[in-house]
Amino acid sequence: FYHLESMTSFYSFITFITLLTYLSLIQHTQSSEQCSVSEDGSDTDCNPCTNDEWVSQNGTIPGYHVICITQDPTTSSLNIQFFREGVASTTNSGQYISDATDMKQLRSELERILKIKKTDILRDALSNEADKPNPWGIFSPNGVRIIDINLCRGTLLIFEGGVFIYPGIHIGFERDVLIKDENDAETIFKLVTLSVHPPVFQVLNFIQPSDCDHIVSISEAHMKTSGVSHMHNTGGDANQWRTSTTHWLRQRDEIITRIEVH
Repeated sequence: FYHLESMTSFYSFITFITLLTYLSLIQHTQSSEQCSVSEDGSDTDCNPCTNDEWVSQNGTIPGYHVICITQDPTTSSLNIQFFREGVASTTNSGQYISDATDMKQLRSELERILKIKKTDILRDALSNEADKPNPWGIFSPNGVRIIDINLCRGTLLIFEGGVFIYPGIHIGFERDVLIKDENDAETIFKLVTLSVHPPVFQVLNFIQPSDCDHIVSISEAHMKTSGVSHMHNTGGDANQWRTSTTHWLRQRDEIITRIEVH
């Protein structure tokens, strides 16, 4: 009975500690989501973490990871929460404390934690530039590449392919995307996830029906069979596998210019 009572007390203690940790994480997330972030990815008042907008239950894009970095004001160490493969599960997520003071050290740590195979060391070891893959990249949520460790705060997105892509999260997920033109005029587009694997989106407010009609009207008289460039192992009539028609729209007017700006 003593052994049973001791084990019960032990598991109660573990449950209590786990609950405290969970509540602490919730409190941290709720407080940090009230912060704002600048366009270049740097933080303003504090370090915002909006992980819920970027992680999923089943994964999205291969080689995609989510991290949240906050800095300890006392020790200046970095508290890093990570979601490997962008998945919110206990096997793919965790936390660790980093003492990195430059991007090289931080990238090396993240390669180990996130299990990135095409590391910076392996890439630099390739003598032929043509053989080198794109370096994996760290991006802010608005797609800005981060190369300064002082800007590594809040929620950051990592793409092993080195190119920013909006993750699908789940079918039906909606995301507002702010786009600025050359005159800093702002337009908000809404992305709606139609497919996660592969990522397919419907972009609302992108183009008006009248704009579509205009493009068709100035293009339909010029449509021609789409060209095909044969490879060493292909030949014959390209219509066997490509039946589309194409027109490269080089005509510019007020409507086309407005669409291009967006």
